[in-house]
Order: sequence, then C-alpha cells, then structure tokens
Amino acid sequence: DFVTYTLAWPSCKWVYVDALYHHWERSEVHAKLTDPSHLSLFTQNIWAMHISPPVGDGSTNPIDLTIDIDGGAKNGASTIIVKNYKPGRAIYLIRRNKQWQPERFPGVLHKKPMLQGPIDDALFSPLIAIKPTGKPWNDDMATWTNKELDRFQSAWSSYFRGTLPTVDDSSITPDVVRGRNLYLFGDPSSNSVMKNIVGRLPLVWKKDSITIAGKTYPTDKYLPMMIFPNPDDPEHYIVINTGMTFSLADIAGSNSLQYPHLPDFAIIRYDAKQFSDDRRKDAVLTGFFDEFWKKPINIWTSDLP
Repeated sequence: DFVTYTLAWPSCKWVYVDALYHHWERSEVHAKLTDPSHLSLFTQNIWAMHISPPVGDGSTNPIDLTIDIDGGAKNGASTIIVKNYKPGRAIYLIRRNKQWQPERFPGVLHKKPMLQGPIDDALFSPLIAIKPTGKPWNDDMATWTNKELDRFQSAWSSYFRGTLPTVDDSSITPDVVRGRNLYLFGDPSSNSVMKNIVGRLPLVWKKDSITIAGKTYPTDKYLPMMIFPNPDDPEHYIVINTGMTFSLADIAGSNSLQYPHLPDFAIIRYDAKQFSDDRRKDAVLTGFFDEFWKKPINIWTSDLP
C-alpha cells in the first residue's frame, strides 16, 4: 500500500511510479499477490509505473504472470498476461483511455522522479550558481539579483557547511556544467547562459516586461523566479534568480520552516534599496507547470501594488 503526492517520493519496495496525472493530488498504488502467478493492482492518479514483483516459487524460473489492474477485465478495467516472466525483471505499464498497457511512458519531456519540481527540488542534486558578467537591462534588478546570489552563498557557507559552487557566465565550459543543476542569476542581457535558453522557456522576457501565465509585469518592479528542465540538458534543472526559497530567518529559526515557499514559478516585486528574502511578502503570482512542463496551472495572484 503506497501513497504519494509527488514523484520526489516515487517508490515503495517493488512498485515504482513513473508519471502522475496530476501532481500534488493523492496518488495510490495497492498491490497484492493473490497466488505465485497472479497479481492484483489498484491505482489512483497513476499514469505510468513499473513493477518487479516477487512472484513465482522463489527461484528465477520464468512463469506466466497474470496482472489484474483496477478490477481487471471482468470489471471493465485491464488484465495483462506476461508470458515467460522472469521474476525480478521490470514490467512497464501505462494507462491509455482507461486501459492499462504493457508499455513505457513515451520519451517526451514530462514530470518524472528527479525532474518534478518545485523550485527547491534543484537543491537535492549537484548544482552550480552562474554569475552574470554582462551589462544588465535593468540596474535595479541586477542589484537585487546580486544580493540574492550573496544570500545563497552566505547560507550555503553558514548553514550547509560548504562553499557554494559558483562560476562566471564567461567562464562556462561543458565540463563545468555537465551533470549539474544550473542556478542562473541576472537577466538575458547580463547572463549569457540565460540568453541562450530564455527563448525555450514558457515565459516571454523582454527588456521592459515579463509575461507568464497570461500576465505581464514591468521589469522595473518585478522579476521572475522559476525552475525548469534545462533545454540543453533536460535531465537536469535550470533555476532562475533564486537560491532556496525559504528565508535566512527560516533557516535560523527551525528545520520545520525549511520547506519550499514557492512552487514551479513566481513573479515577485523587488526593491533594490531594501532587499527581502521573504517570498510570503513579495510574491504577486505563483503557479505550477502541468505534467508536460508546458501549461501554467494552479495560478495564484495577489493584489500587491
């Protein structure tokens, strides 16, 4: 019996969930071996999974395995027979038109384990912060984002007991960024890495405006924060203009406060003269991306002027 709300926690024993219909909704897999060659599965909000059930007589001898899913064919659902199944081998399953099929999830960009967000998920894999060296579109925004990078570095040193890996955008080499999540600071004018990928992200960022989720904000007061699969390395993330989304006060206060304070993207109101890292006070728009990292969903806005 397995329950999860996110593919950050995708597995239990020999059941591994590969895709959900909707993140942050209750998702369940209930599995029962009714005999050595028969398996029953019941699911909720599960789109794709793979299983390696301990069936058979305890050996590696192949068997014909019957899998009833969500009630089986006799109840209008799915019954799959896997001929000559060798115990321990993965069986991939995907739900199409209310019927389960023995297939892998298609090879398209989608939310999956280690690539499901939200923003703070990028902290759990190797990462590097990339500092801008070019001329920014907006000096006030540049001042603010530099302070955010300073905060990220300070917290890494003081609380995470290490030196935050940081490199100038002008010093990037394939070896430096390979296998890492990239934390990008600045704007498409000041940060060459951001300039290279911004046209492939689900926002429109111009010198004077930012548009996302159908809403447009002026860049003299507002800036974007976002996590997204790196278009040049889609097995890893890019993160824009934020380190951890919880504040230094949260870190100093209690471990219980060190949870994600933003979803997949946000627009915040910034003040170059009075830096703040409290996203509960300055976020004016937040939301998630859908399961294919395309459409903004679950949009929240505030009336902050």
